[in-house]
Amino acid sequence: MIVLYREYIIHPQATIMKAEFKRVLAIEKCFIILGLLAKAKDPLGISDIAKALTYNRSTVFNIAYTLTDLGILVKRGQNKLQFGSQLYVLNRVSPWI
Repeated sequence: MIVLYREYIIHPQATIMKAEFKRVLAIEKCFIILGLLAKAKDPLGISDIAKALTYNRSTVFNIAYTLTDLGILVKRGQNKLQFGSQLYVLNRVSPWI
């Protein structure tokens, strides 16, 4: 069973910005989910992700299926999720990496 907490998944270089900037929670949750999948040995299901992060299952479902629709994630086996080819494509076209 995977038990990872949000504090350990967020990038260590992340900083809290000044009051004039408001972080978008949905984007933050998206990257936390991607971080969990990156650390997992095997593809994870919606329930696995929701339980590990203590997120609502519907929140994880909506984020995961949006990422699946964009090609960032793909479904494998019994609706388990893993990284898709679009993530590789984005990495390859970036001149900064």
